[in-house]
Amino acid sequence: MLNFSNAGDSQWNQSLDLINLFSLAGYKTAVFSNQEVVGSEVNAFSSIASLADYKANLNKFITSSRIAESQITYDGFLLPFIQSALEQNPTESRLDIIHLMGTHFNYDKRYPKEFAKFNANDIHYPSFADKKQKEIIATY
Repeated sequence: MLNFSNAGDSQWNQSLDLINLFSLAGYKTAVFSNQEVVGSEVNAFSSIASLADYKANLNKFITSSRIAESQITYDGFLLPFIQSALEQNPTESRLDIIHLMGTHFNYDKRYPKEFAKFNANDIHYPSFADKKQKEIIATY
């Protein structure tokens, strides 16, 4: 999604990416992430993100399984970094990319327990979902 190559293209790094495209257009670029930067699933993202003018990454060397088990860094922890970048460079010509863990599995581990608002009984759609599926939807 961050460049103009096709999914699975081994030459993805030869295509124009969003960071360079927006930089060429005079925009300031920023990437905020609380995902790991090393690993087969994030190498392309990390390479492209490294080109940004401003970068904030809270979990450089932690995998999604480790974050689910122990060292919790919620998506909301990125807010002060985003606010700081906006204050340092309030220009309207900016591209901000926010790369969150919260949309990945183990949703109930992505926010503080007091933020939990829904449970399986609140989920009425899809009607064919069983209780376990509705619990997953509720935590998402």
